[in-house]
Amino acid sequence: MSATEYRKLVFIVWLVVVASMAAIWGGNAWRGISWDTDDFMRLIQVRDWLAGQGWSDLTQYRLNPPAGTPMHWSRLPDLPLAAIALALSPLLAVNDGLAIAAMVVPPLYFLLFVIVYALPARMMLGMARSPIGLLVAISGSATVAQYAPGRVDHHGLQLIMIMAAIALLLFGLARLRWR
Repeated sequence: MSATEYRKLVFIVWLVVVASMAAIWGGNAWRGISWDTDDFMRLIQVRDWLAGQGWSDLTQYRLNPPAGTPMHWSRLPDLPLAAIALALSPLLAVNDGLAIAAMVVPPLYFLLFVIVYALPARMMLGMARSPIGLLVAISGSATVAQYAPGRVDHHGLQLIMIMAAIALLLFGLARLRWR
């Protein structure tokens, strides 16, 4: 299998999983049924930021009023959600734009996860066996569920970072072996 064919396979695997997630969770996710409190809090945090709350002010004033509760999350995961909501703002209300962003962003994060997973799988397993590694990546339902439409909390991003750290470690070890 050539590198181009492998990239196509990675994309096809991602597309099939995203289509499956949309079929399984799409309707409930659109109505907010499958979201948990972290997902709702992330969307509220983005909405507050778009409404004028400062970049560094992560206080949620709805929790522990009137002082609020400072959140321990970074604003960086808010950026793609806010970008999509702002891009849609001429057409839709902010809440509707955020709902669409919540449907679009997690599958894009899953594409990033699959890419970061596929690179070391190809290096460790070789080109012929690396598709088996992709099957392992998508067979973990707990992992795939973190990228379901509507899952905008930080857990999917943490999985990407963990996989990137493992990939970089493996690349570093392989580089030492090549010397």
